[in-house]
Amino acid sequence: MLKRPREEAREIMESVRLSGQNNLEKDFLPPKVKGFRVVKTIRHPIFGNIAFLMRYKGNLFTFFRIDFLKPNGTLDGINFNSQFGRREWNGKLGYEKIPDSYLASIKKNRGFLLSTHLISENDKTGLFISKKGKIPLTNKPYDELLVPCRNLSTEYFNSELQYGACYDTAGEWLIETGFITEEEWCVNSTSLGNYHNSQISYRDICPNGYKKEWMLGNVIDNLAGNLSEITQEQEGALRRVTRGGCYLNNGNARGSEASSRNAIPMTVSTGTEGVRIAIFLK
Repeated sequence: MLKRPREEAREIMESVRLSGQNNLEKDFLPPKVKGFRVVKTIRHPIFGNIAFLMRYKGNLFTFFRIDFLKPNGTLDGINFNSQFGRREWNGKLGYEKIPDSYLASIKKNRGFLLSTHLISENDKTGLFISKKGKIPLTNKPYDELLVPCRNLSTEYFNSELQYGACYDTAGEWLIETGFITEEEWCVNSTSLGNYHNSQISYRDICPNGYKKEWMLGNVIDNLAGNLSEITQEQEGALRRVTRGGCYLNNGNARGSEASSRNAIPMTVSTGTEGVRIAIFLK
C-alpha cells in the first residue's frame, strides 16, 4: 500500500532526528502552575511528551514543549538561531519586541502556552475565553484586543495577545513532529482548516472544535483557515501582521496559506480576523 505524504514526512523526520536525541527528556512534565490542570498529554515516539492540553477556569490552553525544535527561528528578524521565534516562510518579516522576561520564561520552562481555540467573548462578563463550541470573536480593532488579552494575568503568569513568534513556533512544532508537512503549511493548506475550497468547508466562521480534522496535532484548533489571526508583529508603526487565511479564502491561494503574512491598520476591524492568547509563566 502506498504511504500518504504525511506518513512519509513523519518517517523521514523521525529518522533524521534519531541521531543526537539520546539525552532528550522523553518523560518531560509540564510546569505546575496554580489553576492549571493537565487534561491530555500528547506523546511522540521519538521526542516523548511534546505537548499538554491544560484547563484553566474552564478555558483550554496548549503547552507547547519546544526544546527539541531546530534553532531556525528569529527574535530580531536578522539572526535565525532560536527555537522560539518567527520563521521566514512566506513574505518579508515585520518587527516585534518580546519582553526579556517572556523569553526567560520560555527558556526556563522549555515551552509556552497558547489558547487551544480562537478566542471568543463571554456575553455576560466581557472576558475573553478559549472554549469549544463558541464562535470566535471578530470585528474588534487591535487596541480593543490588546488589554482584554492581558486580563488573565496573575502573579503566576502573564497573558498576552499572541506574538508572531508564537504562531510560527506552533507551525514549526507541527511540521517537526510530523503532524503536517511544510508544503501543507506553506503552499496548500486546504486540508488543514476551514477554507472556502475545502471539501468540508463550513462556508462561514465555524464554531471552535467544529471538526476534529482541524484540531491540528490534537493540540491546536483552527490554526489554518476559519479566521486570520492577529499578532503583535508590526509592519510599520500603525499596522499589525495577521497570519493565515480565512473561510473566504482558498487554502492554495498565495497569501492565504497557513504560513502567510498580511497586515492591516490597527484601527481597522473586520469579520475575518480573530485572536489567540499566549501565556508566559513566571
